[in-house]
Amino acid sequence: MVCSCSTVLRQAERGTPTYMCYVLNSKLNSTNPSQKISQMRPASTVAAIVEKRLTNLEIPTTDPNSGKALGQLKSDQTRFTARHRQGGFIGFMDGHVAWFTNFELSSPTIYTNGDYNSFTRVIWDPFDQIVQEGL
Repeated sequence: MVCSCSTVLRQAERGTPTYMCYVLNSKLNSTNPSQKISQMRPASTVAAIVEKRLTNLEIPTTDPNSGKALGQLKSDQTRFTARHRQGGFIGFMDGHVAWFTNFELSSPTIYTNGDYNSFTRVIWDPFDQIVQEGL
């Protein structure tokens, strides 16, 4: 099954090129390829599925992430959506879903090795050295 929001479905009906809305977190295999879901700790903060932007018009052109390639089947904080009240959804490894603004995820208060990991909100790369030391 392909997960798509209503915006994508309307574009597809009009014959407009479309992208996937909900995609895998691209940072999961960044540091340690081929891990098990049971290794994703804490599961309540490790992002599994991310709602990705469909167009660069969702964020201001002054945003440092504006212009990023969006035709990918993966995403991270640099391609996170802003189409639903300036934000979108993330599905976590423990199965819950939460809504965040694009600004919250692209401007974190804690910055770990460029991965924007936040121990209390969203961990993009669960095997980042700083994350491992914090557990």
